[in-house]
Amino acid sequence: MIKKKENDVKKLKNRIDETNSSPGLNRFRAAAIACLARRPYSAFELKQKLKQKGASCETAALVVDSLVEVGLLDEEKLAEAIIFERKNYTLKGRSYIRAELQRRGVNRDLIDQSLENEYTDEEETAALIKYLHKEASSFPTQIEADEQRKKKFIYTLMRRAAGRGFPSAKIYTLFEEGKINLLDNKLGK
Repeated sequence: MIKKKENDVKKLKNRIDETNSSPGLNRFRAAAIACLARRPYSAFELKQKLKQKGASCETAALVVDSLVEVGLLDEEKLAEAIIFERKNYTLKGRSYIRAELQRRGVNRDLIDQSLENEYTDEEETAALIKYLHKEASSFPTQIEADEQRKKKFIYTLMRRAAGRGFPSAKIYTLFEEGKINLLDNKLGK
């Protein structure tokens, strides 16, 4: 296994050395590094970005492979960073994050492993509750007397939370079991 990896590295170095004479390779390498300086990319995204800038498929693959080799491009770190940001700041559920990582071209096994390690069921419930409280705080207090508006508000919150990737079953359970009562908290009861 180790010899195979060493051979793969040698082949990659030979391919890079062969194409180093191409005038555009350094330009594409610099463009890729500039992209990575702005935000993390997956290998798929970076290849697409380089192709948009005029790189051939082979050149884009060479540049991306060389960046992976030196550690500048790491999809595991990308997945961890996205999960951390979506879990703690933008308050998204696991299915939303899974879909985003798949859209970015991250390997499904890596997505599953990262979500399992970085975003537990309890953390998702806490993020959901935090999101619901945040949204409830922006609703007008005049709904106190109008039962119809209260129900409409709660259903609106439930739909919004589901759209953010939180499981519908978890949303309904929170309300049904009385674990969360946004209107009473908001109205000071």
